[in-house]
Amino acid sequence: MTGVVRSGSGVNAAGNYQAAGKTGTSENNRSAWFVGYTPEIVTAVGLFGEQSDGTGQVTLTNTVNEGRANGGGVPAKIWKAYTTGALGGGSDARFDLDVDESATAEPTPTPTPTPTPSPTESETDKPDDSPTPTPTESETEPPTGDPTPTPTKSPSGPPSFTPPPDPGDGDPGDPDEPGLNLRP
Repeated sequence: MTGVVRSGSGVNAAGNYQAAGKTGTSENNRSAWFVGYTPEIVTAVGLFGEQSDGTGQVTLTNTVNEGRANGGGVPAKIWKAYTTGALGGGSDARFDLDVDESATAEPTPTPTPTPTPSPTESETDKPDDSPTPTPTESETEPPTGDPTPTPTKSPSGPPSFTPPPDPGDGDPGDPDEPGLNLRP
């Protein structure tokens, strides 16, 4: 993910520090974000297009800049300004990307559930000595009236649901998502 900042869609986040990150833009350009990290901090910046009356989402197109608002644009620039300030202008810290290939970890054993004991034969064959209760007259009479309650207000239709914005699906065809870069 360092390549996203070094030479990918997040170059606007590059500064006087080592960084890695991911850009994203939702469907219909309704949100744009940049999530990045340095060896010291992790920060996410998101922009969301909302109706002024709070009733839904709108596109960010031509709002923060001309054309499409993508995660590598304004969100990455905001992230850079914040990170530069948080790191006091920059940092010499480096990611520790060295891996000891000979290191192994033993798996944690899965606990075995303790079986519940079954009742013994003497417990299951034991007769019940308690007397059988005789029902009272009110318990044997059929109920009167309609037991189904009548609604006082009819429903106004199915509940409405607006799904959250899609933060991007990793589709390499999306101009803001160049594909996975697994090189450090």
